Amino acid sequence: MRQIIYSSVKMGLFRQLMNKAKERRGGKNAALWEKSCYAIFSGGLGAWLSNPTDLAMVRFQSDGLLPVAKRRNYKNFFEAAGRMAKEEGIPAMWKGSVANVGRSAALTAGQLATNSQITEMLEQKWGYDPYSIQTKVIAKASAGFFAAFLSLPFDNMKVRMQKMIMDPKTGKYPYKNLVHAMGVTVAREGPTKLWVGFPTFYARIAPHVMIHLLVLDYFNQKYSEYTKH
Repeated sequence: MRQIIYSSVKMGLFRQLMNKAKERRGGKNAALWEKSCYAIFSGGLGAWLSNPTDLAMVRFQSDGLLPVAKRRNYKNFFEAAGRMAKEEGIPAMWKGSVANVGRSAALTAGQLATNSQITEMLEQKWGYDPYSIQTKVIAKASAGFFAAFLSLPFDNMKVRMQKMIMDPKTGKYPYKNLVHAMGVTVAREGPTKLWVGFPTFYARIAPHVMIHLLVLDYFNQKYSEYTKH
């Protein structure tokens, strides 16, 4: 459910914005800063719209690690969404959304803007065929690295904020917002903790980004061929 909302908005909107930019430029591709802005906006919007499903997913994954008395014991997504709205209020369904939007914006910029820019550079500066498998692998592998590196700090903070439980004595959460979460983490554990788990995160993100973009390229190419007839 998260991917249906998040990926559809992110990938579809980015492509439309890129096409509009190309039309405005008389057939020329958008500049890197434009691609980055389009990617940040598309990824951020997709993440914000899908935040309730992302929050439920994180809670399902972490529930078994909590003490029995503190487990939420959601049965399924629909019960989770209903209970979150009833017990915590509808705004609580967007808990951690700032970190989630930041993570997605950074990941999408690293994924889509980098992939597009490197593909163009390989073609224009080094004469690579933009449709060759060699060009695609280089561009998408690079995109996977940048997507993982730029988004991991936001991902780590997002998970911390979505897993946090209110202190029964003070009635407060351990983190106030994204900036506070990052500040507390750096102060207590050091800046490298923002990238904790990078090898594992990269091993998960990079293949996903590469397969995602390769499949997207294939369908975009087939769609372009179809619309020409």
